[in-house]
Amino acid sequence: MKNYLIFNVGGTNLKFALFRDSKLSEKKKLPISYGTKKFQTQLKQVIDSYRAKINGIAFSIPGKINSRTNIIDFGGNLSFLDGVDMKRLLGIPDDFPFIVENDAKCAALAEHYQGALQNVNNGAVLVLGTSVGGGLIVNGKLLQGQHFQAGEVSFMTTTGNPCGMDQAYGSAGSAVQMIIRVNQILGNGKSTDGEKAFKAINAHNGGLWEIFQKYCRQIASMIMNIHALLDMEIFAIGGGISVQPIVVKEINYQYDEILNRMPITKRTLSRPIITQARFNNDANLYGAFNALLKQNK
Repeated sequence: MKNYLIFNVGGTNLKFALFRDSKLSEKKKLPISYGTKKFQTQLKQVIDSYRAKINGIAFSIPGKINSRTNIIDFGGNLSFLDGVDMKRLLGIPDDFPFIVENDAKCAALAEHYQGALQNVNNGAVLVLGTSVGGGLIVNGKLLQGQHFQAGEVSFMTTTGNPCGMDQAYGSAGSAVQMIIRVNQILGNGKSTDGEKAFKAINAHNGGLWEIFQKYCRQIASMIMNIHALLDMEIFAIGGGISVQPIVVKEINYQYDEILNRMPITKRTLSRPIITQARFNNDANLYGAFNALLKQNK
């Protein structure tokens, strides 16, 4: 029996889990200690508590990750990780199984491993959160890209004109920003309260429903652009809001509305399946675990 320690580093929490015989058997989380030294100390404490019984370590981390060298080229919101070599930071021996992978790519690996993309040769995962994370499976394998940035859909622009990040899909497709706008109109002091926002959305509350429709139209448009380029079979929608059935339903509706206004596109491009991702909060843990298994093979 082999045990693997898997970390999911988020913007607020550090989640970690022990996988025994390919099954998640133990899971915990801690508030992240910000700053390179504090983060290093926090990770070493967790690793030391498991060291006697683990056969490998994997990380899911946001940002631009070189999974061959385990170096974080750009840590995104975790800027203190810019340029950090995680294996060296933690003093891991060269021959010890270890990998660091981008969080959205981990979500795609999880879905391809046992989820919505299982047995699919060409598919994508879109993680709707603060921005939009993307993971692409092409010809049965995770697409890394020449510079390890394939799937960075947040940087796709919604307009051909010179623009700032507010005109990129990372902003236009931000589930958090959509929820904030809904709560502002509701007068809800807790701006990121997804439960209250979706209660109003599910009630088809006037202007709030229009905000939600526009949001889903942006995601549908992004899916169409990716599909036109890569000809995917399935797009799996992940992220916290994906547990709301109305999200995938409305994205599908908006996708068909776009097609109905583009008859040549409708006749030319086969329609992909747009569905909910299977893994929710555990997606990055399962994906990082899968990345480690693939590396060891």
